[in-house]
Amino acid sequence: MNKLICNNIKSFITIIFFIFPTILLSNERIDLDYKYTTEDPLEFYSLSNHVSSLKTVILGGETYTIKRSPNEVFIDTYYDTKELDLYKNGESIRFRKRYIKSKISKKLVQYKVLSSQVDNAMVEYKLNLKKKDIIKNEDDLLVFLSKDDNKDKQLVRKFKNKYDFLTLEKSTVLFQNRDRFYLYNQEDVHMFTVTFDDVYFNNPPYSNPFWVIEFEINEKVMGSSNYESRNNLILLLTELVDKLKTNVQGMYEVKLSKYQTVIQMIKQDIKVDDNNNYWNIPILIFSLLVIIGMLFLSRKATY
Repeated sequence: MNKLICNNIKSFITIIFFIFPTILLSNERIDLDYKYTTEDPLEFYSLSNHVSSLKTVILGGETYTIKRSPNEVFIDTYYDTKELDLYKNGESIRFRKRYIKSKISKKLVQYKVLSSQVDNAMVEYKLNLKKKDIIKNEDDLLVFLSKDDNKDKQLVRKFKNKYDFLTLEKSTVLFQNRDRFYLYNQEDVHMFTVTFDDVYFNNPPYSNPFWVIEFEINEKVMGSSNYESRNNLILLLTELVDKLKTNVQGMYEVKLSKYQTVIQMIKQDIKVDDNNNYWNIPILIFSLLVIIGMLFLSRKATY
């Protein structure tokens, strides 16, 4: 009898500490990627062409098949509070329009927060919009998300734990031209993704693109994996990066997300402008004093 009780206790502990956490994690999309950039677009396109030429790649002794996705264009509208609270917290929320061959294929909202399970990773919550969800502008979206009909949606619940949709305003808009490559294992499961993004944003004077190369683990696979499996996935991802980045000399890693990168560029520009203004005021006053002095002296000389 005591042995039966002990076995039941062991089973209970196994469920609570091993199986149950895995079930919980399976509901989350854990976004872990390594982001790289280069100042030379020729290097960016050279690596993209190199990956496009590959049919397979060997990682950890296993052969992965590479499949290319159709070219995509994204228009991402990011929102934040007036004080940029999401940016400061390392989070973001965006309204994404996805186009393939100039036709819109999907509209969705994505909310990303820092993962408490995996270092340097994000948890992504998604809400796919249906055709009946009429979103004409950014204000329509915020009102739509605030409706009682959406209060039970996971993204809405997670976001409203910290913020209020109606306090948000449009922060920036990013335009991305994307080439994406999926890596499948021998069981034909999508495991990794390599993405090449030409990124533009609408805040003047930044009209030139910056280039981002992302190496990432499939979010669903990462979210449903246990600790040991995650570590193995990270090792394989690192091996993938090492294999491919040897083809590009000027490629270097970046830690910031695209949204953080753009906001920092905007904030830096504002800061420079402010400093310039501080210097311009005394220069302007000095110039006016010189002009007044010259006029006074010229009038005095005539007499």
